[in-house]
Amino acid sequence: MNWNNKSLFSLLLLALPVFSMGAGNVNADAGIGSVSKTEVIESSVLQEDRPLLIHLPKNYDVPGIQFPVLYILDAEQEDHFQRSVEVVESLVGRGELPNMIIVGIENTDRLSDMNALSFEFRGETIVGGASKFLEFIEQELVTFIDEKYRASKFRILFGRSASATFSIFTMVSKPATFRAYIASSPSFFVNEELILSRTREFFGSGNSVDRIFFMNLGTEDSAKRVEQTTAYANLLEEIAPSDFKWEMRVMSGEGHVPVTSMEDGLQMIFRNID
Repeated sequence: MNWNNKSLFSLLLLALPVFSMGAGNVNADAGIGSVSKTEVIESSVLQEDRPLLIHLPKNYDVPGIQFPVLYILDAEQEDHFQRSVEVVESLVGRGELPNMIIVGIENTDRLSDMNALSFEFRGETIVGGASKFLEFIEQELVTFIDEKYRASKFRILFGRSASATFSIFTMVSKPATFRAYIASSPSFFVNEELILSRTREFFGSGNSVDRIFFMNLGTEDSAKRVEQTTAYANLLEEIAPSDFKWEMRVMSGEGHVPVTSMEDGLQMIFRNID
């Protein structure tokens, strides 16, 4: 289906309630994307300012259109946000995706943000902050984006490595926050048992699990990551109901976070929209 020709891609352009919240700071930044901004949220949940990168689609100034939102974790890392924008714009240009807003979430303490449990790392105690970080995303960030931008209810969360694990943690803890989830080369690490437990609770709740989930793994990744990710896929194979649309893609010869992870995940998601 060519999403550019689908009338307002009506399935995705759903009305949202409007919430009131501080606007944050806005600055044009031509180096981030074709129509992009930086924002800062003063978070009461995290008790700190949290920087964001925002990419708006080229047709954003067309009135009356709401756009799906792709949330990118680890936005501060190298050129991750810019590369994400390039992937999305390429897929949009080929008619494989609708235009969308892209929100990059920067970390101030990545190890804390992405891990639910505390652990020792290089002689330092890392306090697990994933629950607080998720509370910030659910209660403050999504509200902020919904209120300030023409965002539809169709939200996607993309994570890689440790942030892929956070993406899964979000899916099984607060599934309604996003419609679809991408987890590239998740690093379950100390979170494995907690995520397995919450996954069983999630699928055993009897509630609808009408979500889309893409997970991938390179065969040349670390033995521990291959073992844990394969075990998680096996659990999904065993207990996931039919309304949960998911795919585990094993990529031969690839290492950690295969280069086509975002492209593959987005293509899978939009192929599975009813």
